Amino acid sequence: MSKTYCPYPFNGISLQPNNMVLPCGQYMDSAPFQKIIPINEVRNSDYMKDMRSRMLNNQHGIGCQCPAEEEAGIVSMRQKSIEKFGIDYSDDLKIVEIFFDNVCNLKCRSCGSNNSHLWFEEEKELYGITLSPTKYQKNTLYKNLDLSKLEMVDLYGGEPMLSVDVENFLTTLCENNLIKNIELSMSTNCTVIPKDNVLKALLSARTLKLALSIDAYGELNNIIRSGSDFDEIINVMKFFKNLYWQRPEGTTTILVHSAVSVYNVNLLPELDDFVISNFPEFSSSTQVVQFPLFLSIKNTPSDFKNNVKQLLTHDRYSSIVKYMEQDGEDLFGHFVNFHTKLNEIRQEDLGNKNQLLSTAITGYKQTPSVEESKIFFKKIINDMKTNMLV
Repeated sequence: MSKTYCPYPFNGISLQPNNMVLPCGQYMDSAPFQKIIPINEVRNSDYMKDMRSRMLNNQHGIGCQCPAEEEAGIVSMRQKSIEKFGIDYSDDLKIVEIFFDNVCNLKCRSCGSNNSHLWFEEEKELYGITLSPTKYQKNTLYKNLDLSKLEMVDLYGGEPMLSVDVENFLTTLCENNLIKNIELSMSTNCTVIPKDNVLKALLSARTLKLALSIDAYGELNNIIRSGSDFDEIINVMKFFKNLYWQRPEGTTTILVHSAVSVYNVNLLPELDDFVISNFPEFSSSTQVVQFPLFLSIKNTPSDFKNNVKQLLTHDRYSSIVKYMEQDGEDLFGHFVNFHTKLNEIRQEDLGNKNQLLSTAITGYKQTPSVEESKIFFKKIINDMKTNMLV
């Protein structure tokens, strides 16, 4: 397999909720891209041509995240797409990611206002600055898509099960008899039962992959993914379990997908054991949180890492441990200030929901001042606004 080629810059695009067109949803350097530029104009731009050329000459795109994951042994988005599509140097549009809007019913601790409008006011209070320039963002460019050669469609939000635009888009695919050609993927926070038109598409797609974003078992998930109720999540999981058996055998993948951060890394086995025992039809997948930096597991103290490592002995966690052990900077003090202030804003308390983390927070002796952390937080947000998707 090529170490630099990726199908996305050749055959795919990612439509962001702020009407920006990017090579993929994980691309971290948005500086060369502008908002509300026609899709084909972006795909045929000099920058995209140069990116394709670089990839064919053993160089990664400047904003690619996949190399860091691959170095840690994590199967990256790039590698997965090559397995699915092979090597294709044409410019046929086969893969589309669509982030329809940032409307969400949760405000996850590793998220921000670019993906959840509920974060907007809290960012002002926490950072003194917001990641998204406006509380609400909405993608409209998807209406100009050439659907004729699409093979894979990935849908995101916000929470896509709440989006009228997601419903309209899937209805269009069904009405034009295109849904039967589509490998449909959707990420959902597993708190919402799909509406009838969405359900019809989920049942009719050629293949279906649902990623249920759940970060921990029980009450800890309710803290990490604020606004969620784990009992309700279980009911929605049961709905999707029934959906799994309604579709043709071998055409459906349902993943419990966890964003791995300081908050949950040590308790991943607890969630996995719950899924294996109660939802054997489902698989598990993970993605390490890289931003904000203070939530990254590689930017934690060495004693915390050692304690976590002793709990993640199963082979399925080897890539996570390897990523955690990469060179990082101890930013745990800034995490403590973030955690403390967010608890105050939300009137939440970690308590004994993650005892190892609570002990680490209590025992940490190098916490910077609140003012130092505010300066650090603002720098992170400004860096993300400059280099990321906002």
